[in-house]
Amino acid sequence: MIGSYFRKDLEEKVAELGAEIEALKKENDKLRTRLSKREEKAQSDPVRYQETVEELKRARVEIEALKSRVGFLEREESLEELGVNIRAENFYLPKKGSLELLDKIAPIKSSKESLITLYLRPNEKIPNRESLGEDVCIYIESLKSETGIIGFFDTEAPFILSLFAVPPFQPDKTEMIRGTSFECAKAKDIFERSRHAAFVIGHAGESFMGFATESELLREEFVSSSVMDKHSKGGWSQKRFEKLRDEDIRHHIEKASEVFTEILDEYRGITDTIVIAGDKKTATDIAGAEAMREYKTVYRQFETKPNRHCGDKAFRELFSARWYRL
Repeated sequence: MIGSYFRKDLEEKVAELGAEIEALKKENDKLRTRLSKREEKAQSDPVRYQETVEELKRARVEIEALKSRVGFLEREESLEELGVNIRAENFYLPKKGSLELLDKIAPIKSSKESLITLYLRPNEKIPNRESLGEDVCIYIESLKSETGIIGFFDTEAPFILSLFAVPPFQPDKTEMIRGTSFECAKAKDIFERSRHAAFVIGHAGESFMGFATESELLREEFVSSSVMDKHSKGGWSQKRFEKLRDEDIRHHIEKASEVFTEILDEYRGITDTIVIAGDKKTATDIAGAEAMREYKTVYRQFETKPNRHCGDKAFRELFSARWYRL
């Protein structure tokens, strides 16, 4: 009887999530259609062209936000279908905020060895899974973080402290540490360690790249090219349009790649990592296969959208973390 009640409640939650996902997808489609129509009109009206370009950029940011929300809901829905009924509040903290949070976690003590610190490298399994519970492990692994996970859990009072983060750079090794206090030193080192990173935030038509240490943005470059927006019509018209758009994107990648190569050449003696963000394929093509073989490369999800003035925001995000509280 009780099992039937909870199953019904779960089915209702899944249905609600599905309805929200469909609504967001429809809103996304409406935005794309509106963008296409306005761009066509703008091309025939040079007076309004610049104004429309700015409006298109703002709308694209809105589309990206909707896509991110849809992706999050779809992941939550798929977990519920697997019977993982866990919800997590997530929030973004820059380097300073993350270090302050770690300073608050470090003094926590327990009379029992109930405090677990987790360091998880990308694509590795969580050790001693029974200590956290299978549902928590599945949720963490569902994030598919390319920089791994750091986590802090009180197994005696998980409702008070179950906190983990996608860090800016991966831990040195995977380990689970149980004790009467949390092991925060290695987490702090991830944020404070000396870094020399070249980075590229790639998008079709607009890309931002640069070079930074853990304390300073040393170089920033913005590359902009004319790229047609996506086309919603079918048939031969769409095929011709997509061919022209692909050519525009290739031109942008070549242009941005030349700039990124100059950055790598300038800092070749000290570069220790490449961070790619934005559209993964575009950013990867800009960085280039040769550079990615030479340097350790990691993909990060950035909220920063490329523009001429995003340097400070991109720098902060380069060393930021996304935190989750169960």
